[in-house]
Amino acid sequence: MKKKARVTKLVDGQKEHWATVARLSSLSHEVVQVVSKKASLRERMKFEAAQLITRYLVEHKLTQVQLAARLEINRSLVNKIVKGRLEEFGLDRLTEYVERLYPRVTGHFKVAIGS
Repeated sequence: MKKKARVTKLVDGQKEHWATVARLSSLSHEVVQVVSKKASLRERMKFEAAQLITRYLVEHKLTQVQLAARLEINRSLVNKIVKGRLEEFGLDRLTEYVERLYPRVTGHFKVAIGS
């Protein structure tokens, strides 16, 4: 039985984002994050935090298990962040994770997201 190809629609001109996804995915990490231009400010800020966390994972060549250990959370939560499944995460929670990974830039991140 053949597997069906998964088709993902680009949302609101996400070509640049998907180019980045392809580049990062080539590093053997599954990175799938898309946010609509119609998303609320809070949702866009959560997306930005998730991107920072995912970037840390890729740049430090970590597995999701290793990143979960650094954040002191379950690997399944890291997987949800990397895949952009952010429904169960509040902005405060994602900001806390970013602060753990980037302690020197925390103030800049807070200003950027309006905390």
